[in-house]
Amino acid sequence: MRPAPGAPAAAGPPRRLPPPVAAMTGRADDAVDLYGDILGAGAVVGRWVVVERAGGGGFGDVYRARSAGGGEDDAAVKVLRAALVSSTRALRRFRAEAAAVDRLRHPAIPRLLDTGSLHDGRPYVATEWWPGRPLSALLAAGPLPPARAAAIAAPVAGALSAAHAAGIVHRDVKPANVLVADGEPPRVALVDFGIAKLVDDRPAERTATASRVGTPTAMAPEQIRGEPVDARADVYAFGVLLYEMVAGRPPFVAPTPDEIELMHLNAPPPPPSAFAAVPDGVDAVVLRCLAKNPAHRPGSIAEVMDAFREVATGPSPAPRRPVDCVAVYVSAPPAVGSARDRAGAIASAADRLAAAGLTPVAQFGLSVIAAAPAARVSPAAALAHADAVGAQWPDLAIAVAVGPAYAAGGQPDDGPLFDGTRWPSPAVAGYRAADPDVLSAAPPGLASRWRRSNR
Repeated sequence: MRPAPGAPAAAGPPRRLPPPVAAMTGRADDAVDLYGDILGAGAVVGRWVVVERAGGGGFGDVYRARSAGGGEDDAAVKVLRAALVSSTRALRRFRAEAAAVDRLRHPAIPRLLDTGSLHDGRPYVATEWWPGRPLSALLAAGPLPPARAAAIAAPVAGALSAAHAAGIVHRDVKPANVLVADGEPPRVALVDFGIAKLVDDRPAERTATASRVGTPTAMAPEQIRGEPVDARADVYAFGVLLYEMVAGRPPFVAPTPDEIELMHLNAPPPPPSAFAAVPDGVDAVVLRCLAKNPAHRPGSIAEVMDAFREVATGPSPAPRRPVDCVAVYVSAPPAVGSARDRAGAIASAADRLAAAGLTPVAQFGLSVIAAAPAARVSPAAALAHADAVGAQWPDLAIAVAVGPAYAAGGQPDDGPLFDGTRWPSPAVAGYRAADPDVLSAAPPGLASRWRRSNR
């Protein structure tokens, strides 16, 4: 009989591996330290024996495990990090989430098999083992055909709909949490319900890189602000998931999590069609999910899936051609002054760059990216304008780069969209950086001054 969710497994670690366990794992039966922060193969967790570590993150680790008594399929055993055991809130929420997942019944949600605690108090949750690879591994090869994306998204949409009906918000929908096994249609699972909800006991220290709930590349604006969330936060993340599948990249890319979050809060997302050939209608469906205001998003995951399925099988136009662009990135570190002073400096810098033909394409409070087709503003001219901005506000951090961007209308004058995958991000007062291609095109004196100030 399965114990109630959260019931502890009181037995401590064996001093010697039982012969069947030793045979199962290929380890000698001498006593070994299997119970460190990362469990070793052969560690006994309730009625399961660890075979291998399958993955993990800041809150816990996932292991592939087999039944010590045999007769059961493999399990995915998730164990809370030892550092979080002292957090009463973390323990309570871990167990509460296990109980919530136990209520969910959907083919794309792995079933809960067992819960309990290790001898040192670390709780674990065992769910059915799901074959297949993370969707993130599939997307490493590039975007998916929209029809294939729809086939993978449909089970995810069903799982989220079931969770929402049970009052559960996933809050960490992303490719790494979607498992895809081969087949037609593909066998898909949405995993990590609840684990991503674990937070530190110190809410004032919520940050993008530490205890904030969610993943920066897919967090809804209200999540980033630390506000209460509902199913519409999952609608936003599901839109990001669709975006990544058809575009081959998330809507916002930047060197740091903080900058990505600022983009989610303030910057309009470029349409997926800026990066891949997609059927008519895909842009509208996906971008509606990414509305900053939750009230402007679709009312349910099912509504999104129905709309996406309808447009995904349409004909795809030719991909948009890249446009050589030059960009100036300006950031206002604390050395500039108060928040008002910093915002004012950024606004003035944006106005000055706009007057020079460099259009702000993303502006988020204390930083701005201004870009233009290189055919209209040369790299040397952009560097000169950036230099003038730096002369007026010496503490601003400024970077200049050239690279491909994509025009929303397919032509340079139709609105170049900044592709932030390769352009530098200044963060230090007085920082000046420029691509070698920019410096090589600049007058010798200007280029030499910027080379000396590069950091």
